[in-house]
Amino acid sequence: MEVYICTQPDGSFKCDYSPSGIVKGLIASISKTGRKITMDNWYTSIPLTIDLLENHKLIIVGTIRKNKREIPKCFLDTKKREVNSTIFGYGKNIILLSYVPRKNKNVMLVSIMHEKGLMKTQITKNPK
Repeated sequence: MEVYICTQPDGSFKCDYSPSGIVKGLIASISKTGRKITMDNWYTSIPLTIDLLENHKLIIVGTIRKNKREIPKCFLDTKKREVNSTIFGYGKNIILLSYVPRKNKNVMLVSIMHEKGLMKTQITKNPK
């Protein structure tokens, strides 16, 4: 267990309390096991997701904040998009998804678990 203090001494005792540093500290015991990790938007970033896949062999799914530089502008604009619309962006081993659940609101998701952006197009409220 580590104790968090605001100021840290220089040298070998200095800890990395950035979101990526915290994630790397938590996954140290499961590195290279191929496990799936779900992350909150505070910790998720595209460079960290790619690093965890390539160097630690972990599969990541997580929401991502809209203020990240690596997100294309077309994923952020919700004014011209319909409610319940989805945009998929594909990269090497990674999917970026933007979903609009209601007007002027979007949810961003990063995944290296899903290979194709397949969705069920018909939504029914009552199961049959």
